[in-house]
Amino acid sequence: MTKERWLGIIAIIIAGFFAYQTGNIRVSDLAGDPGPKVFPYAACALIAVCGLGLIIQKPKKTAGKFMNKEEWKRAIVLFAIYIIYVVLLWLIGYIATMPIILFAISYLFSIGHNPSILKSALYAIGVSAGLYLFYIVLMQSNLPKGIIWDLFK
Repeated sequence: MTKERWLGIIAIIIAGFFAYQTGNIRVSDLAGDPGPKVFPYAACALIAVCGLGLIIQKPKKTAGKFMNKEEWKRAIVLFAIYIIYVVLLWLIGYIATMPIILFAISYLFSIGHNPSILKSALYAIGVSAGLYLFYIVLMQSNLPKGIIWDLFK
């Protein structure tokens, strides 16, 4: 049993657990609202498909070290960025948080490949705007505004 297969099994178990938990979410009363279950179910399906792919893929003949010291550092920094994302989303909302976090992640992943501040900034602004338009215009839903803005009302 390879570590990829174990990871695939764990991913399927996690997807099943969260799909079960998603079933307990209350259904929306709004007409035309896809409901709060759509995205969690889609994410569970995606995780399960990826897990299945890990299980059925042909094992690699060369097994190297799982992660070197530099990769561990990047993983820890990425995890810290995700924690900062949650805190900033709660404090200052989507519009201010997304470009900052996407810039940080984009720049982090481009280290070692001639990182460009301008490209990372354009990517962050473009993706943030695209997601904003998707949720606000197409889905007609709300995005977090942040508690700081409530202090100025």
